[in-house]
Amino acid sequence: MAKEANAKLILVTAVEWPFGDGVKSRPAAELRKSIEADAREALGRLLPRPGSDRRRAEALVVSGKASAGIIKLARLRSVDLIVMGVSGRNALDVALLGSTTHHVIRAGSWPVLTVPAVKR
Repeated sequence: MAKEANAKLILVTAVEWPFGDGVKSRPAAELRKSIEADAREALGRLLPRPGSDRRRAEALVVSGKASAGIIKLARLRSVDLIVMGVSGRNALDVALLGSTTHHVIRAGSWPVLTVPAVKR
């Protein structure tokens, strides 16, 4: 879709660090860096192949709650469309835990296209 629209593609994933920013021990810091590096690498594999439209694509890892990170990035980059993969959670899960997609849709003025996540 991005190629057809001659748009920039930004792939984003969020790493929710459960221990907060206050944890400064060396093992914890190394674990966090490792998790974020793994996330960057996984996103990088999804980017267009070199030589195609790769110059118009980037992969970013945000820290913290996924919905907050996506919303902040969308505002900073003035995005035109957000495409999100969604997993089929039941209504009780959404009622108790909320939904990243739901929060992103409610917080912004941009359209959100949802696609079913691939089950592995």
